[in-house]
Amino acid sequence: TTGGGGMVLTRSEKLAASVRRLAHHGLSRADGASTTLGGNYRLPAFQAALGLSQLKRLEESIKAKAQTTGDYMMTLPDGIDYQVPPMAGVMPNFWMPAFLLDRPAAPVISALATQGVQARAVWWPLHRQPWFATGQSMPVADDLHQRGIILPCSVGLSATDRTAVVAALRCVLDTADGAAP
Repeated sequence: TTGGGGMVLTRSEKLAASVRRLAHHGLSRADGASTTLGGNYRLPAFQAALGLSQLKRLEESIKAKAQTTGDYMMTLPDGIDYQVPPMAGVMPNFWMPAFLLDRPAAPVISALATQGVQARAVWWPLHRQPWFATGQSMPVADDLHQRGIILPCSVGLSATDRTAVVAALRCVLDTADGAAP
């Protein structure tokens, strides 16, 4: 909600000092030397103001996204799974709910795009990122990435929009473009 930025809240002075150092190019405030690798992660005032205004609507936004996720869960066809939060008392924010297909997601995402539905793949697993590449086999992460799909989940989606997304997904899954291998 802040244009790609965010904030860290903590009661730990030690953690707060470490986060500040990382956010300020790894510089130590005492002597100005870089003590660790860091970056320019400070939140500009404009984005901070945007974030504060969004906080006023946080509960409303989470409720809208929860409604979208719930509607998808109730109406999606068989062969699509959603991970329900495993712990009592945990409330997800439903930011980008990921669903697992029973087939590779890429052709389904492409076919949905031809119908005007902007679905996306889940993020690449870290072991596939060049800076973390270890050469290790991580078949579970690879499988989740291959089959994971994020359906439209904007707070502005109406019930009609959600119904149209599910109808398009059903259509794609029943065609050769979305066929299981």
